[in-house]
Amino acid sequence: MNYIVSVRDTGCFSSNGQRWHEEALNLWSGQLQYQLDGGVLKDARSKIGGRNLFNKLPPTAQSGYNGGLYNLYGRYLYLNLSKTV
Repeated sequence: MNYIVSVRDTGCFSSNGQRWHEEALNLWSGQLQYQLDGGVLKDARSKIGGRNLFNKLPPTAQSGYNGGLYNLYGRYLYLNLSKTV
């Protein structure tokens, strides 16, 4: 889990003049790995995983989103197969 704390954006203000408050955000990620043993794939390793599994979007401010804390990728899934020679 990646936890990003709530922050006050010093460059943005709400309609009542208060600094813009960005809520805290939890992003869940995970990975499974398996080592294969047999035949052509002997000593090969497979990985499957994902980042931001629940596809949470970053909180927005008046000027968009805080690129220093968040990205707009959304859910990111991957599969990797590697072999030691």
